[in-house]
Amino acid sequence: MCDRKAEIKNAHMSKEMQQDLVERATQALERYNIEKDIAAHIKEFNKKYNPTWPLPKGTPPPLNLSGVL
Repeated sequence: MCDRKAEIKNAHMSKEMQQDLVERATQALERYNIEKDIAAHIKEFNKKYNPTWPLPKGTPPPLNLSGVL
């Protein structure tokens, strides 16, 4: 179990996309410890939804995606 939590505070995307992204980010945080691996896993989101979503350059836990999406 991961002690970090993915949370979207503000976004311009559907609730379905937000939930999918939170699930993907949570998986990444549970599986990886290296920030570039976490970002690479989350970036797979693009394959499903096509647009380019900027990811934060590593920040200490919790990984904060607010204001980026």
